Amino acid sequence: MAIESQVPYTMEELIKQFRALKADAEALAKEQAEAMKPYTSAMETIKNFVLLKLDEQGEQNVKTREGTAYISTGLKPKVDNRDALLEHVREHDGWGLLDISVLLDPVKDFLDKSGGEPPPGVTIEYWRRCNIRK
Repeated sequence: MAIESQVPYTMEELIKQFRALKADAEALAKEQAEAMKPYTSAMETIKNFVLLKLDEQGEQNVKTREGTAYISTGLKPKVDNRDALLEHVREHDGWGLLDISVLLDPVKDFLDKSGGEPPPGVTIEYWRRCNIRK
């Protein structure tokens, strides 16, 4: 659905057109995701098979005229015991293990209680945007 060139639009018309465009975009995204499933599934199956073959051969990569396949290894740490981690950090000066951020709701509470002053070491940036929903 395209926005016609009539001017001026009422707020009701703009919101109605926005919601129609959003519904169309969401339907198209869902349709595309569904259409992609056989392709992504087949590609994942092939990658898993190539990984199995590389493991069997004890290789980290293979180069062919069609391209190169290689094994990547990574890790994704997850905190499962916050207190134990913080105790270790304090005892061993391991602050480099942490990526510190602040939580929105406690900061909002702090701002309310402090008359708008953020916690020490925290800068507040405000943003504005227009949201449209049903």
